[in-house]
Amino acid sequence: MANNGSGGSSKSTFSLDEIVEKVSNFFDKYNIKDTSRDYPEGDELGSSRELIEALTELDAKYRAQKLNVDYDSPADIPESLNLQPVEYDKMTPTEIRDAVVSDLNGKYAGDREELDADITRERDKAAQEIAELEADEAAELDEFTAEIGAEAAALTEDMVLQGLVNSTVFDMGAENIRKKAADGYAEISAEYDTKYRKIDSELKQAETEYRNALSAFDLKYAADLMDGVLKLRAEEEKRLREINDYNAEIKEREAEYQKERQELLTDLYLQRNEAILSAAKAENEYERENGVSTEKLAEYQRRYALAKEFYSKYSPEEVGKMLEESRDYLALLLGTDKFNELGYWNFVERKQ
Repeated sequence: MANNGSGGSSKSTFSLDEIVEKVSNFFDKYNIKDTSRDYPEGDELGSSRELIEALTELDAKYRAQKLNVDYDSPADIPESLNLQPVEYDKMTPTEIRDAVVSDLNGKYAGDREELDADITRERDKAAQEIAELEADEAAELDEFTAEIGAEAAALTEDMVLQGLVNSTVFDMGAENIRKKAADGYAEISAEYDTKYRKIDSELKQAETEYRNALSAFDLKYAADLMDGVLKLRAEEEKRLREINDYNAEIKEREAEYQKERQELLTDLYLQRNEAILSAAKAENEYERENGVSTEKLAEYQRRYALAKEFYSKYSPEEVGKMLEESRDYLALLLGTDKFNELGYWNFVERKQ
């Protein structure tokens, strides 16, 4: 328990060392950093806020030094651990499937493109070979046709010279040429048909292999898709369980923190209030017997000088309003006499 400046004493539920130890242990447990006290915010201090805060600080230091009353709490205890729960939206079945499909498409794109490229090359090759065969066949047919035409012309010319155009000899020669032409065309056609069938057979084989490869591709894709969906679904369920467990844990930790925080604050309030009451009683007893101490009067004078310096920046009319709106605070911090003296200075001395 803190002792007052006049030698009076009073028993306290906790000693100052015990309170400090309680706060220290509490902070260690919750890993909280000690910070200095903040002054209350809002408009209740009025336009004199800056001055009142400075005077309050002087008052706290004066009491701490002369009355052994620590007006600042041993620590600024946060209202909460500020452990934020994790918010997570579980993936829907459609989202899971879309995610797996997107992943598989990236992995399978190269394989599918390679299959398509292979069959395209085979088709282009067959088309080119057929075009070349058609050109060769046309050239060979033209050459053979020219040959037959030349033979027919030579036969006609010879028969004319011999006067046998209408003879059986001419007819037999013409028939031989027609037969040669038919046999030649059939032979050329058969030769190229064989080549065409070979190209067609090779292309059909390539098409069959392509379809088989696509079927195998689709089967593997479907199997990987199912495996991927099952795996991602399991991962989602695991992640959701972990998040729920974490959120439940921080909720329990916050509840425990609030309980211990309230207990600690209660101890601190009891300690401070008892110390203030004890010091105030001792100070009142001293002042009844001896009047306000010289030391306290000097303290009030120091605060009065600070107040004058602050209000010198404003007009007497402005200061009058500021004094009125902060009357209770200033009278407490300056003492009634100095507060009245401040009013006299503003309304009388400054206007002389």
